[in-house]
Amino acid sequence: MKITGMHKFVRYSSWFRNELAPYIREVLSSQRVRENGIWNREFLDHLATKHISGHHDYSAEICSIMTLDAIERRLLHGFSEN
Repeated sequence: MKITGMHKFVRYSSWFRNELAPYIREVLSSQRVRENGIWNREFLDHLATKHISGHHDYSAEICSIMTLDAIERRLLHGFSEN
């Protein structure tokens, strides 16, 4: 049985759509992420809009982008917050 939006028993899909929606939009539209060179900018816009509106579950993709962004900031840029 597959339960949509469940990862390690936590409902990230719902959090990304509701409580964390402003933060998700901020990160996915940030200059740092958009100019990274590994992400398709149009897809980032599509992903945020469709997930937050409830039209598609992109929780796995959002989690991956957020994780890779954190890794890049912490390991490659000397623990900088920006």
